[in-house]
Amino acid sequence: MKRITTLLTLLLALVLCVSMSACNLGSGDSTTEATTTTAADTESSTTAGTTETTAQTTAEQTTEAETFAADSHWNSATYTKDTQLGEGKNQIKVIVKTEDHQITLTVNTDKDNLGEALFELGLINDASFFDTVNGMKLDWNTEKAYWGFYKNGDYMMVGANEAPIDGVEQYELVYTKG
Repeated sequence: MKRITTLLTLLLALVLCVSMSACNLGSGDSTTEATTTTAADTESSTTAGTTETTAQTTAEQTTEAETFAADSHWNSATYTKDTQLGEGKNQIKVIVKTEDHQITLTVNTDKDNLGEALFELGLINDASFFDTVNGMKLDWNTEKAYWGFYKNGDYMMVGANEAPIDGVEQYELVYTKG
């Protein structure tokens, strides 16, 4: 009887987790909320099966997370893995590169120039003169570093707000020491 009660409790907890996850799908970070619920269920249940499942989920999340050196700019980055962003008829590739890591952002946009497209998505802090890319701020005064700007491998002699989006281009924003 005790075993049936425990199984019913686990089944009820699972149904609750799934229904809460389904309710939160459109609200942003449903994974965190579902994991929190699972952890709470694990605390209220003393069965080994639930504890193993929670430990496995936590281990999977840990292996997906990037780890960077303490002084890495990537610790403040918005995106640390290749990501597709935006909507629109034009698609461009934007490679964000520093000394220790690089990612490719696939940007879909209807904007006519790169600066407007990246600014609209929050990838740069200013459409013309930017010191922050993907959440990583460079300070010329302390680091003597800036974001080098390239198109298809060639250094751009114009700002991002003057770089037209013509078709399928590849841009690079590269951490550059002065």
